[in-house]
Amino acid sequence: MEKLMTIQQLLVTHSNDTLLDIPELDLLKGCQIALVGANGAGKTTLLESILGLRKAAGGIARLHCAKRNLGVQLQNATYNPEILVSDVVSLHATLYGQSDAELYDKFLLKELAHKKYGRLSRGQKQRVDLYVALAHKPTTLILDEPGTGLDKYFYEQFLQVLADYQDNPAISIVMATHTASEVENSSHILWIEAGKLQDFSARNTMLNKHLGSFKAHLCYEPQLGLDARLGELLQLAGVRHLRRPTVHEAVLYGDESLRQPMLELAAEYKFSTFSLTKTDAGDFLELVSANGFTKH
Repeated sequence: MEKLMTIQQLLVTHSNDTLLDIPELDLLKGCQIALVGANGAGKTTLLESILGLRKAAGGIARLHCAKRNLGVQLQNATYNPEILVSDVVSLHATLYGQSDAELYDKFLLKELAHKKYGRLSRGQKQRVDLYVALAHKPTTLILDEPGTGLDKYFYEQFLQVLADYQDNPAISIVMATHTASEVENSSHILWIEAGKLQDFSARNTMLNKHLGSFKAHLCYEPQLGLDARLGELLQLAGVRHLRRPTVHEAVLYGDESLRQPMLELAAEYKFSTFSLTKTDAGDFLELVSANGFTKH
């Protein structure tokens, strides 16, 4: 497969802070990559660096894509606040020699056409920005949390459009996200933490590597005194993580060997909630945010 982008010894700084430090990374065309990380991890900085919008202190970040085949939506994108939405749409059509009437209708841009861009709400701006990113049928998409500000109706419209792109093997997508459904539909996950590359691999490989394929969720009464037992379970070879969403709630992650000891525990104690299920993208995003996790 051809390379979509190349990163070598990339260093991005601001004042005395290091925002990104990524020695080497190659992304391939035809992949749908979910870029994940906690708030402030460097996701937007990475996308801006790839697009040449951030000056690097060292190294390179190169995108192998013709500009007219690129669709971009960034959080800090803006236009002259006095420009009308209709003029934004016309400008896009002039630049690319095409428009997308179906997408225009999906995002209900007709109702915004007479409005000044600077007077739009956050969600309305997002509808315009996504139209500009998608209307020329790009083969490469760079999206920075595209669902931000969209209400349920428009987010569902966006997901329908995104699904069409993801079904096309010729399309490449790099999308910063905090949303489980967007991660679940990706082919790969790129995880950065504190400006450094934490991991990059196929989605299912990533989930199995860091969480295992299996989870046990239980809620219990405080008088059961389970803390010591949970600590013992965390030492089992097949257990990867323990998450404590609330004081008397626990989720254990691991491989299939976790099933039997958890069934034995459930038989011994009376839990108000108990379930054994597969791990999913939502669990991985909880891990990325370090929300209540005890690392094993």
